[in-house]
Amino acid sequence: MGAFVPNPEAGPILVGFYVAPEYRGRQAGLTDSLLSRIEDWARTEGPQLTLHVHEDNTRARKYYERQGFKLTGQTVAYNLDPTRNELEMGKQL
Repeated sequence: MGAFVPNPEAGPILVGFYVAPEYRGRQAGLTDSLLSRIEDWARTEGPQLTLHVHEDNTRARKYYERQGFKLTGQTVAYNLDPTRNELEMGKQL
């Protein structure tokens, strides 16, 4: 998991979120811990944390929603298949 600020107008963006299957799940708590650390850092960079999630990744989207992220209505073409989209989500920090 990582995050960066591409420019001041965009604010912090969450990228590269991957947890190996054997460490996933609410009981493990790893995903929550990683996201919490990213959010702590992001608060120092701007008022909102943004991410993009593939339109077919329902599991990830539901996780983000449970963590307070909301769909913004914006989409971007998925770079590995431009016929598919990534959905933008944001969370006020």
